[in-house]
Amino acid sequence: MVILVVGVWATEEAMSILVSAVCAATGTGQEFVDFRFDANERNFIYLLLLGAVPASAQVMAEVARRLRVDPASRAVRRLTPLWTELVAVCAREIPSPAEQVSSVGSARRLHRMTVEIRDCLLVLGRYSEPAPDYLPEAMAETVQIMRALHRKRSGAAPGRYVRLHASAPGRDIVDERRTLRSIAAHWDEAAAHVAALNYGMEHNDHDHSEADPCPGAEATASAVPSAGPG
Repeated sequence: MVILVVGVWATEEAMSILVSAVCAATGTGQEFVDFRFDANERNFIYLLLLGAVPASAQVMAEVARRLRVDPASRAVRRLTPLWTELVAVCAREIPSPAEQVSSVGSARRLHRMTVEIRDCLLVLGRYSEPAPDYLPEAMAETVQIMRALHRKRSGAAPGRYVRLHASAPGRDIVDERRTLRSIAAHWDEAAAHVAALNYGMEHNDHDHSEADPCPGAEATASAVPSAGPG
């Protein structure tokens, strides 16, 4: 668009210069000649600045990529903790996870990470339970994934497949990345939430075992007749 504007503007400049030259040669339209003379001095600078915009855009994009502040690099940094944990647990079930090689472009690395996270979520569907309904949607999705991850990591047997919302069909790659970034943003909070749930469950089990260390022992003892004297 910028190139088109510059092209039209340059064409208008060339035509007006031609007309003003004709006017100057014939001695007519002196006011128009003076106006074009002043305007051409300013317009030349404006044309240079406007023409530099598309030329510098690619340079700025390359600088941002090398400094790793471009959108793809920022998305890679945000998804890395999520990707690392999922791949570590599901490495045997997904096709050869990629290594984080710095020489690979950030856009390509982001695409590979997105595909591998999707593969891991499909694996974790066999260890998943319905998302909790007492949490906001994004947090509930993240807790659902985190609980499935803990179940698989602890060696639980796979069960009935439950499709995780983040791997639901019909999503394009842009929508999928947006959802994964939302999950990554809640990842640490979900980990703390699941850890608190597991801690509470362990303490409840411990309290029950202390209150009744050997269920039925009291009844068994009362059923044994006491030895009489002699």
